[in-house]
Amino acid sequence: MNHEERLVADFHGTGLTVGPHPMAYRRAWLNAMGIRRASELRDIPSGKRLRIGGCVITRQRPGTAKGFVFISLEDETGVANAASVVKNAFTSPRSSLARSSSSHRR
Repeated sequence: MNHEERLVADFHGTGLTVGPHPMAYRRAWLNAMGIRRASELRDIPSGKRLRIGGCVITRQRPGTAKGFVFISLEDETGVANAASVVKNAFTSPRSSLARSSSSHRR
């Protein structure tokens, strides 16, 4: 069984894994695409647009947010919070969210 097959089996069987974080398996590709780690965000000026990636752990769309969706993404280095304008963040496939423009927040 390769690493990804083991990860899938872990999640299927127990809902979690004791191995590396799922994003660690794709880190080389993410770096090549210019997608930042959560741990890098503290060194980037507030308000700068950038690309982040991770497993979605929270999505919020408050009624007072004027169309913004707040998303928390977890990678192997921590949690990144993003604010994005996504019309259908709760029903759209991941690829749509990946194409939306996001900016980081501290």
